[in-house]
Amino acid sequence: MITDARVLQPEFIPREVTHRDAEVNTLSSVLQPILDGNSTDPVFLHGPSGVGKTCIAQFTVERLRENVVDLNHQYINCWEDYSRFKTLYTLLEGINKTIDIHR
Repeated sequence: MITDARVLQPEFIPREVTHRDAEVNTLSSVLQPILDGNSTDPVFLHGPSGVGKTCIAQFTVERLRENVVDLNHQYINCWEDYSRFKTLYTLLEGINKTIDIHR
């Protein structure tokens, strides 16, 4: 039973993640070059609904932000931004790279 409804909000980032150590460690190791000021390969998280992909991603990025002051990242909710155009536009908008686009 869920006792705190805040955990269901997209912006909620947990202080710790349980039972997903392997996944958090894998994602952290892929993003490790960022701590040295280098770029990293793109990361694609996949799996069934409800397994914790968003939770792990947001938790890991938050931990990374604690060590890298100027980390430019963007969260995209693909349930809301489901078209390729909207996903790309939201990504660019989030990192302040948009220009006026005539539609």
